[in-house]
Amino acid sequence: MTSTNRGTSLSTTLGTSLLLTLGLSLVATGCDQKGGVFEEPEPELLVDRTTPRVANLNPSDLMTDQQKKALASGPGEIQYTAPFDGEPVVTKKDPDGLIIEDFVVGKGSAAEGDKILKIHYQGYLTNGFMFDDSHPRGKALDVKLNQPNMIPGFSRGVVGLKKGGRRRIEIPGALAYGSTGRGPIPPDATLVFLIDVEDVIDPPPPPKGPEAFAGAPLSTEQADGGVTIEIHGKGAGARVAKTGDVVGVHYTGTLQDGTQFDSSLTRGQPINFPLGSGRVIKGWDVGVAGMKVGELRKLQIPADMAYGKNARGKIPANADLVFTIELMSISDAPKAPARPKRPQRPQPKRPQPKRPQPKR
Repeated sequence: MTSTNRGTSLSTTLGTSLLLTLGLSLVATGCDQKGGVFEEPEPELLVDRTTPRVANLNPSDLMTDQQKKALASGPGEIQYTAPFDGEPVVTKKDPDGLIIEDFVVGKGSAAEGDKILKIHYQGYLTNGFMFDDSHPRGKALDVKLNQPNMIPGFSRGVVGLKKGGRRRIEIPGALAYGSTGRGPIPPDATLVFLIDVEDVIDPPPPPKGPEAFAGAPLSTEQADGGVTIEIHGKGAGARVAKTGDVVGVHYTGTLQDGTQFDSSLTRGQPINFPLGSGRVIKGWDVGVAGMKVGELRKLQIPADMAYGKNARGKIPANADLVFTIELMSISDAPKAPARPKRPQRPQPKRPQPKRPQPKR
């Protein structure tokens, strides 16, 4: 592999207008074992609204210590490796400074409309400081093209990508985090993303509402821990959810008297969690196992398989809970990042004793 400097420069000039901070966050929420929310790691991809900064100061006065360190610690340039060290096959430069370069075009349907991209990426400042990398997390990031609040440059830059495609996006500060920056990203900094596309997929069908659970169940069974499983709709496909899989579900949770305390339907986004790992209440790990995509289940969960003696918000202590659940997806668990090999310490050479030579 070789490395090449593509000749970009880092701009930290503060504009004269007041801009809201543009930041990136992606959090999946849902019921967890402790009664709060199940949170996934936050990749750097969505907008966060915070207090505007005053614009008539020296740019360095507005930088955090973290941002100053990012400016000082970069190697001076991005060290590109193949294929990004070569010449792009397609280049697009917009009047507002957005640059899109395709080094591998990819195959199949292009990302457009409501398609979902599964990508790995690295994010750099133009001085070579890497502020984010999806690879160590071991799981491709799902990016919805129509997702609100995504930073404008990234949202525009991923349109048209295909499976197997590899793209470089250079985003000027005005289309990224603006005059406030975020985390280690300084104000008005130009960002560079290197993107590898794992897949381009269609969005899942919309979830079914409460009416899908109104009638009598197709079947009922008793599971471990006293959990009652009512099946209200069959799923499709051969794969069933098992321990170790990452499952995506839509759900609504109620008390026995029908009082609703939580629902993913109001948020419009399913939650994802690793099945059987204790990241959710025990009744979920038991009740979701064996489901197929599209299957509908109603779970009657006794208190000791939920939150037990602990009250949680609208959930009183010792409360039996009812959940209606639709399985939206099953995927493999992310692979653990490879551990770097420890360098081998050189072994000192032992001096070899000289053998006496016979006299001739």
